[in-house]
Amino acid sequence: MEEQPLWIVEAVNAVLGKPVAALLGALGFHVSGPEVIPPHIVMTMFIVVLVTVVCAIMKPRLSVENPSKFQILLEDGVLGVQGLLVEWIGPEGKQYLPLIATFGIFILLGNYAGLVPGLVAPTANINVTVGCALTTWVFYHFQGIRKQGVLHYILHFAHPPGAPWAMAPLMNARASRTASSGSAPRASAAVIAAENTQPLPCVLAVSMRSTRSSTRSWPSQ
Repeated sequence: MEEQPLWIVEAVNAVLGKPVAALLGALGFHVSGPEVIPPHIVMTMFIVVLVTVVCAIMKPRLSVENPSKFQILLEDGVLGVQGLLVEWIGPEGKQYLPLIATFGIFILLGNYAGLVPGLVAPTANINVTVGCALTTWVFYHFQGIRKQGVLHYILHFAHPPGAPWAMAPLMNARASRTASSGSAPRASAAVIAAENTQPLPCVLAVSMRSTRSSTRSWPSQ
């Protein structure tokens, strides 16, 4: 059965298709067809715009003296995620809130979009989940190098603290595999969880489990 084109994809390509095709052509990438911008990119843009608009509307309405019910709900959500990060990672866990919360919101909205007629789940496309995995991988190594320095970070991977020298190669291989590729299956698990209409804590738990596993390989300062 042939899939029907999505109205939002047709609308975006009608407005931005030709400029994007011209830009890609100037860069040496020649794209043709009615869908210059694929559905998963369109839906990702839609989610980003939606969250941005909601934040822009809510920001001037935030109040300390008279918070709205929606503000109270958001504050409870933020405090809940912060508590989990501190419990799982430690006092430094709060600094990872933007990344973890962003992953959670994007995965949740992305997968629930697939339940809305006329829309599609962007996280059903492997390019999106690989993008999330690469973001986690880069963030993981950046934080390790920032905290320990390049030399100490490399030495830490060559010989994990407390590990016998004979076991170091095996533990190093396992840690590298977990750090570089482990986030992709977790992202896929988050996609499956959201598509099965699991609540937000289930999606966030999958993401935070990845962060928790990563931070365990960083020795405390």
